[in-house]
Amino acid sequence: MSIIDVAKHYFNSLEFKLNVSSPSPPIFSQWGTSSIEEFSELLGLAKGERLDQLEQYKIHVWVYVCTFDISEAAANIPLRLFSKKNPEEEIKTHPVLDLMECPNSRTCRHEFLFSHYAYQELWGNSYVYMVGDNDSITVSRTNVPKAMFMLIPNRVSIKRGIEQPIEKYGYQRDEDTILFEPIEILHPKQFAPEDMALGQGTITALKDTLIEDRHAKQFKASFFQNSLVPSGTFSSDGPLSKQQFERLEKQLKDKNVGVGKRHKFIILEAGAKWQSITMSPKDVEFLNQYKINREELLAAFGVPPTIVGIESANFAESLTQERNFYINTIKPKVNRFVDTLNIMLTPFYSDDIFFKPDWSGVAALHQTLEDTTTMLDRLTDKVITKNEGRAILNKNFGFDMPVTDGGDNLYVGANLIPISELGNDIDDEKAIVIKMREEIFKELGITNIQQIEDLRE
Repeated sequence: MSIIDVAKHYFNSLEFKLNVSSPSPPIFSQWGTSSIEEFSELLGLAKGERLDQLEQYKIHVWVYVCTFDISEAAANIPLRLFSKKNPEEEIKTHPVLDLMECPNSRTCRHEFLFSHYAYQELWGNSYVYMVGDNDSITVSRTNVPKAMFMLIPNRVSIKRGIEQPIEKYGYQRDEDTILFEPIEILHPKQFAPEDMALGQGTITALKDTLIEDRHAKQFKASFFQNSLVPSGTFSSDGPLSKQQFERLEKQLKDKNVGVGKRHKFIILEAGAKWQSITMSPKDVEFLNQYKINREELLAAFGVPPTIVGIESANFAESLTQERNFYINTIKPKVNRFVDTLNIMLTPFYSDDIFFKPDWSGVAALHQTLEDTTTMLDRLTDKVITKNEGRAILNKNFGFDMPVTDGGDNLYVGANLIPISELGNDIDDEKAIVIKMREEIFKELGITNIQQIEDLRE
């Protein structure tokens, strides 16, 4: 049986990691606020109002779309491994790479990363249990992680410590509680201004918006079902008998109440009159609240309209929104997770290794060919050489332009004299050119000249 099978077996066993001999009360009641009801109370909701953060992914279309698009985009970013001693050379084979590629026998890399980013948006915390070769002891440098399991966050609670923010993690399974040491749990979290142990999800900031949106949907449903806002009233020249009133009421319910019974005619008895009632401007404005709520949701998640399928004014604006989505939303989230991996996972294996995200495959972050060639036309021979310009085009757009003799010269002055032929009396000018080159390389993502040399080869 492989170590992955062993981990799976123990993870699914009720005896695994149980520190109690008999069923214990829920960890939530022992350690404080964790249940949905208690969480809803913390948010200041009225009695009976609940905000299940994870449930919003199932029932609210814009929460689902925003969470899905963020998680999908972030999970697609490759994570490369490097050595601190030689940060330019990627490590292609390593046990931690195998772990990230296949966290456990049931979960692939993409599913694992998608779950992490989704839980960060919905709950503000993701909890990853790490198990080593020896499952009877906690992971360490001599018992490095061999499998990782994503825990459902609304079943996790913490026991706060005095010397450290978290003394124990608890995981609720049926009537039993599984206890974990802090070193066993990889715990990325989003910033929470009043809590150093737990993070705050995006959903928390959207409390009022989501509740208001739910009320608007209830209003809309009731409106179309003819039960909340009446279309009109019936009046009579004289009082109706109890029998007449009940017969008229039953006729209205049977023929006109409900979505499929709208606009059907009704026969009125002598003396009965119909008076139409239109919606007030206030009611119409309330139904338009959907658009405002959607805009608040997109802003909180940091997702532009075009990403979630809302048409933009033009193609150029769509490209700009997609670029901003990666720069302002996806990059910070991926960088935070990579920082957590470098602090809490890679040290189990070595102090010398670190993960780094690879953004080269994101087309939205690349300059267009037209923009790049325009820039190169202004800079070639003055700031970058012809061969360096060709290397940039080869790298970013798949060209195969060879280097040329004399293509490594820089020129200064109106007559374009090669800088290599100038004397030492223009050291200041040389320094300015070198500085400009460094700034251009930084903008294009080129960290050193060796990358251009590698592209030439």
